[in-house]
Amino acid sequence: MFQVLATGVLGEYDPETKVYAAPRQNLTELPDNIPVETEELRLYSNSLTTFPGEELSRLRHLQNLNLFDNDIGQLSADSLGELDSVTILNLGKNGITTIPGGTFINYGQLTWLVLATNSLTDISETAFEELRALELLDLRYNKLTTLPEGVFSALVSLKDLYLYNNELVELPDEIFHGLTNLEWLDLNDNQLTTLPTVLLDQNPNLNFIDFNGNRLTSIPPNLLGALRNMNNNIKLIDFHGNRLAGIPPNFCQGLGNIERLAFYDNNLSTIPDLFGPEGAHPSHVLLYFAWKNPLVWDRRLCWIQEGAEEGWLSNTSDAVERVENLDCKWEQTHQQWHLLYRNRGQVFSLWTLLVSLVVTTSDLVLFLMCGYSGI
Repeated sequence: MFQVLATGVLGEYDPETKVYAAPRQNLTELPDNIPVETEELRLYSNSLTTFPGEELSRLRHLQNLNLFDNDIGQLSADSLGELDSVTILNLGKNGITTIPGGTFINYGQLTWLVLATNSLTDISETAFEELRALELLDLRYNKLTTLPEGVFSALVSLKDLYLYNNELVELPDEIFHGLTNLEWLDLNDNQLTTLPTVLLDQNPNLNFIDFNGNRLTSIPPNLLGALRNMNNNIKLIDFHGNRLAGIPPNFCQGLGNIERLAFYDNNLSTIPDLFGPEGAHPSHVLLYFAWKNPLVWDRRLCWIQEGAEEGWLSNTSDAVERVENLDCKWEQTHQQWHLLYRNRGQVFSLWTLLVSLVVTTSDLVLFLMCGYSGI
């Protein structure tokens, strides 16, 4: 149970959970009554303008530090002090604009780092180089336009990377290389126009990929190629809200555990067969594709109807009726005639034999009739 400390600051400390909380107190400096045993410090929604690293260094048991929604403008290794016990650091919604190299050199135990909703425009390539235990990095809602190629290379434990709602216009080819534990990659609502072909070559554990709300006009045909060879973990791929004019055929072939695909709100006139040969499809996938696409509802979409009839493919409500009403009988007939054409030699021989039999039979009947009438 929290207890009010006997100072002018309305801080509360729970000796059982070792949580000190003083949110929304308009604090401009660190309270001087924080117990040294504190493991979680909640100072969010205050008015701190600098990171109180030196003052915090006496809290040798501190693990969770929440400085969300303050007015901190600059970070450096010196200002952050030595807090090697901290595993969760929330610096979201401050006024941070840059992260210099080595900023977190004394925070090697961090597993969560939140830098969302700042004004970040520049991150040094060595900003995160000591964070080998980091599992979550939140950089959403900033003003980043580019990223150094090796900025994430040391984050060998990283699982969740949030980069959405920035202003990224391009990504270096190997920006995510080495992130072998990465599971969640969110890049929605940036300004990307192209993607490197080798972007996801070394991320075998990805299961969520989100590129929605960018300006992509095409998808590299082999964007998922390496992933198909390494794993079947991907469950969601989202490209809605771009400017895609086409999707590579067989784009999702080999992704046996995919559950959701989103391609709506693009410039697509059709959706090619995404899974390739019969039997190569997943056990069940929900496909979002119809809304705000200039689709031509013709036989090119018959694979979607067949998937729905077989039960492994579901469509959103705006597409179900139109998919069910696709005229795919012509396609079946076309396939039959194509098969006949491929075997035209055998078919021609059979047809010749039938004609010969008919002619022979007709001659025999005529001969018999003539003979019977005495002609």
